[in-house]
Amino acid sequence: GVFKDNKFLGYLTEEESKTLNLIRGDIKNTIINMDIKDGFVVFEPNNIKASIEATPKENKIKITISGLAKVKEITGLMDLNNTKEVEKLQKDFNILTEEMVLNTFNSIREKYNTDVFKFRDLYYKTDYKYFNKIESNWYEEVFPNLTLEVTSEIELYEKGNTLGGTKYERKNK
Repeated sequence: GVFKDNKFLGYLTEEESKTLNLIRGDIKNTIINMDIKDGFVVFEPNNIKASIEATPKENKIKITISGLAKVKEITGLMDLNNTKEVEKLQKDFNILTEEMVLNTFNSIREKYNTDVFKFRDLYYKTDYKYFNKIESNWYEEVFPNLTLEVTSEIELYEKGNTLGGTKYERKNK
């Protein structure tokens, strides 16, 4: 549930909830689906950590997400024994992760105008003197204009049960 000043505002979607936990580094088990040409890929991220830095005077938050992800399933033509294809898949997955974070942040901010991300606390911890000046108008002027920069550095480390992908399986039959 989403709250603001002890008032219930609504519920996060499954995607928003998953992404919020990704931002907080609280993901235990989840899967992320990504569409590819002729199909999709299912990833299982783990050991995810999020480093969050605030620059209050610039009204900016920088999030760096790192960790590992397994490729659990692939439909479509892809050879996971080909290093270039794996590097492209990893790059595409990181772009997807960055987009998920930005989209979820913007969606929650627009729907609820509440800081479920705890950026307000981060501002206080980073520069409490500056925070004391802006605290009274956090939701009117600061939070709606907050700039978010997201970098995802998740590495793929295992093929799961894909056996090299469908292209590999077809070659060896």
